Amino acid sequence: MKKLVLTLLTTCLVTVFSLAGCGNNEAGNSSASPSASPSASAVESASQGAASESPSASDDKPFKMRISAWFLTEGEGTNDAFKKAVEDKFKEKYPNGSIQWDNLTGEKYFDKLKAELASSSAADIIYSQQVPSLGKAGYLMDLSGEPWVSDMVDATKIVEAYDGKIYGAATTIQSFGFYYNKKIFADLGITPPKTFNELLAAGEKLNAAKITPITVGFKDQWTLDYFFGGYAQLAQALTSPTFEADVFNGTQQLDGPETISAIDKFTQLAQKNMFNKSALSIDWPQTQIEFASGKAAMIYQGPWMAQVTEDTFTSKGFDPFEVGFFPLSDENGKVIMGVGPDHSVSINAKTEHPQEAKDLLSLILSPELIAVHAGDGGMSGMKSANIEAKLPAMKELLDVLKNSPTTYQWGSYYPPSVKTGILNLVTKIIGGGKAGDGELDEVKKNYEKDKSLIILP
Repeated sequence: MKKLVLTLLTTCLVTVFSLAGCGNNEAGNSSASPSASPSASAVESASQGAASESPSASDDKPFKMRISAWFLTEGEGTNDAFKKAVEDKFKEKYPNGSIQWDNLTGEKYFDKLKAELASSSAADIIYSQQVPSLGKAGYLMDLSGEPWVSDMVDATKIVEAYDGKIYGAATTIQSFGFYYNKKIFADLGITPPKTFNELLAAGEKLNAAKITPITVGFKDQWTLDYFFGGYAQLAQALTSPTFEADVFNGTQQLDGPETISAIDKFTQLAQKNMFNKSALSIDWPQTQIEFASGKAAMIYQGPWMAQVTEDTFTSKGFDPFEVGFFPLSDENGKVIMGVGPDHSVSINAKTEHPQEAKDLLSLILSPELIAVHAGDGGMSGMKSANIEAKLPAMKELLDVLKNSPTTYQWGSYYPPSVKTGILNLVTKIIGGGKAGDGELDEVKKNYEKDKSLIILP
């Protein structure tokens, strides 16, 4: 079979709508989505010291560069290989230099990053999902003149920029959909659903067989953000490719049929027992086990899911099965894939080693190291990085992306209070409650109150 490589995304993504190409939760809550091997949830120790206090490399004295992230958990194969590769390449260029990795897993990282930036103690190299706002605040170095800018996947440039200047680059990108157990589907005579109603019908068969249709871990709210957002961004994009900008300009309504349609779909999913009963009490790592053990037939996740399942088979001793992929769709079978940066990387504007930081970032964004970073479950944000899709589900995801229109991810241009308000309402529904008549009115009030926080491209 002809190899499919992730650079196919370059062609796919240039068709992204003009508002943003793809989203990164810039105006919304930072979603600490995992890396290609994201199963660990332990929090690593993170240095609180100021950005590198060592002398310049030109002194030929030892100096240290700090790199901060939320996903580079120690002990995970792909992460360890990436960190070693970065260290080795940097040592070749700067024999007197060393690297300190500051990793803090999950949402706490973003709170820590905000505090460190405010106190001028952040790392030299910063991974984030908030590039435009951090660039606007003056925390990030202008990288517009760097040679690798021309290698960025075109659709990511607008969400790595502020006021026409590039402040970061997406090392990896993401798109979500349903991963499913092909054996369970075959045993029950289920074909991958092509409409929302077919998804509900598949759920009926699975429930009858006492198999959880879709495992979810909404204790980690980023999983709810992307799942609900899948239906919301589809409805928005079908109405207007610039829907969230239209809301900003007053030509579309935040509480219009698009949002109502997404809430209605989640209401149906909850009422028809499509989720595990523990939907609100378990987290993302626990859903990996539910899916890989065969207790659940489907999971809605990002491109890392196929490899995570393979890793879970091995670590937990479960009988392996082939994982497939199909996209989220509406009742009419319409598919529009949301695409956005997963891991964005920048340079601290106050680094004491600006040239060394630029050289280090260039190494991180090189095709060789991007391939190591992405592993078997990632998609490159740089056009020149040829990453072969080895697992069937990844090949199926790429085929969908190649043949489907794309859009920015839901909430990219909503204030945090708006996303929180809508997701809290959806959480209430999943827990068995009902949406009150005035709850979206409160969300609209928050939108007007916090509208100034929105950074449009």
